[in-house]
Amino acid sequence: MADNDYLIFHEMKVPQSEDKYYNSLFEELKEKCNPSNFLASFDKDKMLIANELFDKILSTTSREDTDLISLRSEAIEKLGIHFSTRRKMEELMGYLNPKLYTDRKPYDKNLVENSIYFYDKIIQNQDDIVRLEEIETEAKPYFLNEIVKRDRIKEYERQREKELAEYKETMMLGYKTCFGALLVIGLIASIVVAIVAICS
Repeated sequence: MADNDYLIFHEMKVPQSEDKYYNSLFEELKEKCNPSNFLASFDKDKMLIANELFDKILSTTSREDTDLISLRSEAIEKLGIHFSTRRKMEELMGYLNPKLYTDRKPYDKNLVENSIYFYDKIIQNQDDIVRLEEIETEAKPYFLNEIVKRDRIKEYERQREKELAEYKETMMLGYKTCFGALLVIGLIASIVVAIVAICS
């Protein structure tokens, strides 16, 4: 494998999946369950199943991944569709990568051991989204503090980005107001100059 065939998670190389990255399960379901995907080989049965499933996907009111898992299971079982594991892999590597714990002070043997155990499971099942979700459920109790820390950091970063965007917007408004005021002052000055010129 060439170097660009790997994803790097905290300095550890993981074989990179060919999977496209999807922001949501809804987005992936819409793309992969569209009946037009089965036109080329004209698989009548799969097209009819996909048509029913696609209608369910478009009719669903929830966009939450947890609410769409049953539709994904149906797509896997009835249509043999492979679902992307990239987003889940990145999420799991965010707290199950042994590199995160081997240099930590104070050293926690159990945390390192658990991360090695689950990291191995992730690598072995990196192309199976259902298995990765099972591993995630199994691992969470061991890494709850790490997950909470990671989520707090993400929330802090989101808040900082929001504050920065608001600050930039306020600054732009201030610049626009200042520029507008300068234009008005310039207009008044030119009127005064014109009046002085007319009066003299």
